[in-house]
Amino acid sequence: MRVLLIAETNWLENLVLVQDSTSAYLMRLARTEKIDIAVPEYSFYEADGSLNRKLIKRAERIDEALSLLGQISQTEHHAELCKIFYTEDKEDFDHPEVNEELGNSGVEIMFDSGACVERIKG
Repeated sequence: MRVLLIAETNWLENLVLVQDSTSAYLMRLARTEKIDIAVPEYSFYEADGSLNRKLIKRAERIDEALSLLGQISQTEHHAELCKIFYTEDKEDFDHPEVNEELGNSGVEIMFDSGACVERIKG
């Protein structure tokens, strides 16, 4: 049975922002020609504006987190501490530039709570 999936703005956003593995799976099905996907033209325009706003917010969040961590790492009280930045938001924070800036501030970044526990235990 051939399937035509008619998707809209939310599907595009999930695909672009890698927020939903099912959206990516549907795209892989289309690439292997198991399904066809149609997206209305308005969805591309709508997604463009929405994605730009989301990406700007993400960049602001990253800048705020890096600024705060930089301030903390420079205080005398925290100089001797092992500083760990824990986030599950790997998409936003797992980039060489972010890792370098955190490393320069003496901050380790971790994306898994279990890894945090192991690091804390020593």
